[in-house]
Amino acid sequence: MILLDTAPVPPRDRAELIRAAMLSVSVPKEVTLASDADATWARMEFWDLGGPSLFTSASSSFQLARGRRHLTMEGPALVALAVQTGATAGFEQLGQEHQVRPGQLMLNDLTAAYRYGWRGDGGSCAFQLPHELLGLPVGATRAAAPRLAASPLYELTRTHLAQLHRHRGELEHDPSARALGRATLELVRALILSAAAPAAPAAPDTAAELRERAIAYIDVHLSNPALTPAAIAAAHHVSVRQLYKVFALGRLSLEQTIIGLRLEAARRELARPGHPALTVSEAARRCGFANLSHFARRFRQRYGISPARWQRQHRDGRAASSRSAG
Repeated sequence: MILLDTAPVPPRDRAELIRAAMLSVSVPKEVTLASDADATWARMEFWDLGGPSLFTSASSSFQLARGRRHLTMEGPALVALAVQTGATAGFEQLGQEHQVRPGQLMLNDLTAAYRYGWRGDGGSCAFQLPHELLGLPVGATRAAAPRLAASPLYELTRTHLAQLHRHRGELEHDPSARALGRATLELVRALILSAAAPAAPAAPDTAAELRERAIAYIDVHLSNPALTPAAIAAAHHVSVRQLYKVFALGRLSLEQTIIGLRLEAARRELARPGHPALTVSEAARRCGFANLSHFARRFRQRYGISPARWQRQHRDGRAASSRSAG
């Protein structure tokens, strides 16, 4: 799905649209673009892969900066594994600075401050997923980030993401997109565990495996309002007490994981093009919320905006983009 293409947009109107598009698919941050309006351009595409997503961008010079002020703002807890597709980018996070050349991978924990950008015309393809869905301690992700190239899975993962980027146009209507998202998630998880292992060796964790299977089950059954801890435990042949324990070992709350995945699914539904008549209550029901007031309250708590206003903003933004293009 094309999120933004500034080609038909007058140069003076491009910067605002680019900033809005970058913020709509990620976390709060500062977006700095090329100073020359006539040289500013971008093309961005976004695909929902059933929880994980694929975000590709090609653009003129820019820099993203997420600092302490942005960390206090409400936003999704995301991890992004990206392959650089054009230009050499600069990336700084947790005291580490990297030059990311075309074809190389970059792992960004979006719950931490960072700087990222490139000069001239460049591009990137990022596989994004919530920390809850990844199901790994934040420390493992951060330990793996500077060590990706040391993993024997690096080349396999790099090639896989490059192929996703190359064939992205075929994914939008492919019925296997959700399965592909889950398979890519597992590959990213394996890469992170492999890269983090030398820094933090650990024995195989059967609790982590159960937690990952439970999160995958929750993701598939989000629309079922009868999705309860008892139902999840029964599906995995464990007690409710054991299920709670494995989530606690991963520093996760079972209930908050369910609600968080449902909220993120509803957020995507309300922003998705092609659903102009979709009501907030319909989106809530599709994502397993039986109580509209509870849904609206939790949505506002998580994202700092009401579901109706979030939907209007995206509908108005698409309308403005269409008018500019016309």
